Amino acid sequence: FCKLREAQLKEIGERLDLTCFWTSIWDETLYKAWSEIVRCLISNLDTLKAKLRALCEVCEADEVVIFERATFLVIAHAVIE
Repeated sequence: FCKLREAQLKEIGERLDLTCFWTSIWDETLYKAWSEIVRCLISNLDTLKAKLRALCEVCEADEVVIFERATFLVIAHAVIE
C-alpha cells in the first residue's frame, strides 16, 4: 500500500522533489516512545509513583494511571497485584 500511495503522490506532484516517510502517531511503539520521553522530563517520578501506589491501596483500586491531558500519553501508573 505504501509504495502504491508513494507512486500516486509522485505522479501528482511530478515537478516536486518528493520523499515519503511512512509512520503514524497511532503506532503503539511510537506512542510508547513518546511516553518514555515525557517521563524522563519529570524529575520526581519515583515520588509520583509511590504516591500513586498509596492512592491505589487507599482506594482499593487494581490500577491507577495518570495521563497527559493534551496527548493522552501515559505519565505514570501503579498496579496492585
